[in-house]
Amino acid sequence: MSNERTRASCKHLTYRHPTLMGCTLLEICIIAITYIVMNILLSIGLAIFFGQFFLFFIGLFLVSYFFIKKTAQIIGSMKEGKQPGYLILRTRLFLHQKIGFSTPYISRAGAWSTRRSVK
Repeated sequence: MSNERTRASCKHLTYRHPTLMGCTLLEICIIAITYIVMNILLSIGLAIFFGQFFLFFIGLFLVSYFFIKKTAQIIGSMKEGKQPGYLILRTRLFLHQKIGFSTPYISRAGAWSTRRSVK
């Protein structure tokens, strides 16, 4: 047996496997936290006008459960067939190009020159 077959690959050690509907656990947590924060803010807003904060929170939480599943399905379908980390990289590039957040990635429009000159 060669040494190549017994060594572990870094790709498989650091790869986060999809756990639910094509999304990783971290992505599901980000989606859920986003919806919970929106539920709390919307419940506070509705409670100011109508009262009964807890009733609105429970109602919005039950509705957002279905939105969490649908959002996870959409993100999972966007990632399907792509390399690991593709969607995160595209999101960071979008934030850099459109909104102006700085990212540590090289972003360049145009073709890269791959020619090598030998003198």
